[in-house]
Amino acid sequence: LAWVCDVAELIRATPALDWRLITSKASEAGSDRMLFLGLRLAAELLGAPLPAEVRRAAFADRVVARLAQQVREQVFDEDETPTGIARGLVFNLRARRRLRDKLGYFGFVFAPTDGDLTLMRLPASLTFVYYVLRPFRLLIKGNAKH
Repeated sequence: LAWVCDVAELIRATPALDWRLITSKASEAGSDRMLFLGLRLAAELLGAPLPAEVRRAAFADRVVARLAQQVREQVFDEDETPTGIARGLVFNLRARRRLRDKLGYFGFVFAPTDGDLTLMRLPASLTFVYYVLRPFRLLIKGNAKH
C-alpha cells in the first residue's frame, strides 16, 4: 500500500510527467503491465489524477484488472492470512507480459541468495546445487510463516 501511496503522490507532485516517455520505456523494459497496475491502484484507491490516454491504457488490460482486484483483496483482507509462495509466484508471472520476462523472473526467484550461500558452504565444483536447493528453501521459508 505504501508503494501505491508513493505512486499517487509522485503523480500529484509532478504534473508535468512525460507520460509518453514513461509508458514507452516501461513497454521496452517489459514492465508496462506492472506500471499500469500501480497507476490503476493509485487512481482507484487514492484518486491519483491520470491523463485520459494513460488511464485508458491502465484500465484496458484485463490481466491488470484481475491483478488489481487481487491486490485490493489482499490489502483489505481482515483475515491477514499470508499469501503463499505459489500465489505470489503466479501473481508476479501474470504481471509480466512477455515470455522472456517471465523466464527472467524465474531466474531471479531461483537464483541463490546470500542466505542460501551462508546456510551451506559448498565447494566451487558443486555451486549448481544451490540452484537445486533454492526452491526447497523457499518452500520451507514459506511454510514457516504460516
